[in-house]
Amino acid sequence: MFKMSGNRILIFITTLVVLFFALHNCWQSKSPGEKWLYIYEAVARNYAGNVLGPGRGAKVPVPEPLAGNSVTTHEDFVTFASNSIPGLVLAFAPNGKPPAPMDSGYAGRDWLPMRDSWYVLSTNPQQRNESSKKQ
Repeated sequence: MFKMSGNRILIFITTLVVLFFALHNCWQSKSPGEKWLYIYEAVARNYAGNVLGPGRGAKVPVPEPLAGNSVTTHEDFVTFASNSIPGLVLAFAPNGKPPAPMDSGYAGRDWLPMRDSWYVLSTNPQQRNESSKKQ
């Protein structure tokens, strides 16, 4: 009844290959920021919630999964700079868009919305002008 013939095995393997390539293409179409959030969002959101909420002012250790990122706590938001993806900086800001960075390395760049309370730092100063025109 459940005997696997050559045709059924071929159909099964073909289905797996098609599924693999579909998932691979879907993953590759995502931006680096979306990929970072897919992997770290829950841990980063919990950490940011702790340092901006009950742990404000206390030394809250950075969770192990975020160890490969540079984490900076500001007054109303937390930034996560990926050490493995150069130029990728995300911010968790529950009270709205964070102010534009003042660092010389980030001059002219602005925060672009990604998801609820998440912002990504634009990759070049031109994006700041384009995002302000949309508003």
